[in-house]
Amino acid sequence: GSVFSLSTNGTGFTVLYSFDRLHANGTSYTNVGGAVPSGALLLAGDTFYGTAAYGGRAAMGTVYAVNTNGTGFRVLYDFPIIGNGNRPQSTLVISPSGQTLYGTASSVVFAINTDGSGFRVLHAFSATGGDGWLPKCGLVISASGLTLYGTTQVGGSGGSGTVFAVNTDESGFRTLHH
Repeated sequence: GSVFSLSTNGTGFTVLYSFDRLHANGTSYTNVGGAVPSGALLLAGDTFYGTAAYGGRAAMGTVYAVNTNGTGFRVLYDFPIIGNGNRPQSTLVISPSGQTLYGTASSVVFAINTDGSGFRVLHAFSATGGDGWLPKCGLVISASGLTLYGTTQVGGSGGSGTVFAVNTDESGFRTLHH
């Protein structure tokens, strides 16, 4: 995959960044920037933020940033093999202050500062609990910036997913609908 730009009239196609190709086992060839970009890009100022579902040092995916002119690609977070979720596939959202990114990975809702510091898990889903599992869709942030809303693909009391809310300060997780 790649991050690219294209004029609205269809001209000026430019590749801003090319991601790694994958080995058959799911690891990227260079294990640097990730592979298989997922979700839409988030534009904040002159920077795009996104997720890659594969690649990175542990081959579990990355959160990345790249300037709109294609310079300055950087991995903000490499997902580990164990803990903190993995395989992020959602579009990121940003806090009203523009300093914190929020997203989902296989089993978590996470936050990370736009400079790559301060990664933290806001909620870890339980595969056997009633809170859901596999939150692959992007989050919605409240106008106040204090609450995140999202969905899971499976789990909950009916087994077909949930709608949830969690506060950005890691408190107040609640299942809104099964």
